[in-house]
Amino acid sequence: LSEVQRPRLETGIPELDKIFGGGPRFGELGFLIGNASEGKSFAAQQLIFCAGLRQNLFCGYATLEIEAPYLKLRVAAELTQIPQSEIEKGGEAFEEANRRLAWLIDNNRLGIGLIQDFEPEITTLSDILRWVEEEERIVGRKMDALVIDADEHLSLDDLVERADLSTYTGFGKLYAAGRKWTGAKQPKAHKRVLCFISQGKDQDNRREDYIKKHTDAADSRRKGRVADWAITINVRGPGKERVVLNVPRDRNGDVGMT
Repeated sequence: LSEVQRPRLETGIPELDKIFGGGPRFGELGFLIGNASEGKSFAAQQLIFCAGLRQNLFCGYATLEIEAPYLKLRVAAELTQIPQSEIEKGGEAFEEANRRLAWLIDNNRLGIGLIQDFEPEITTLSDILRWVEEEERIVGRKMDALVIDADEHLSLDDLVERADLSTYTGFGKLYAAGRKWTGAKQPKAHKRVLCFISQGKDQDNRREDYIKKHTDAADSRRKGRVADWAITINVRGPGKERVVLNVPRDRNGDVGMT
């Protein structure tokens, strides 16, 4: 595969890519925000993980929320267009899914995708990045995109030890440490996309507003910023058949969109 990186990761949704100017930029850290059971994990799987695989990228999915075998089934269903319920039954549908995946891989239509379980509450960002580094050594190339499905279960205690982050707290600390991994601070470093999944409301109902407020309202030195972008999911309609993806105002200089 070519080592020349595209400047952006195309999500596969034309309207969303237009808002982003072509998709999230490599080297950026973002949040995908939504309330419980509104499809945050599914959206991240679609917009980052599967989208990256279809672009022959090396993608990782670290989950502290959903068990890895279930996620792998969902990804297989998406990539092969065979319903997950049919694959789960085994038999011919399972074999056909394997044949389709093998064909996609053999014909260079898919990148490399890794999904790994981590223990809630005790797992730190460093634990996940060590897993990434080990897999990179095995594969022989740098990871291009990583989804961390952790919500509030990711410990931040180790981040101060990784860098001088003593002036940061909470999401700001996560942003400062995560940007080191994305390569944003090193001009010649391999650039990656890092996406965190977070519930829209914390116990004080302030998490979503806080992330959106500090996404693009920061100065050029990124003082006070906690993310480069944020996508908020809202499921609406009588049967909850409508999904609204919102990107905060001023993204890439645009006036901002839903």
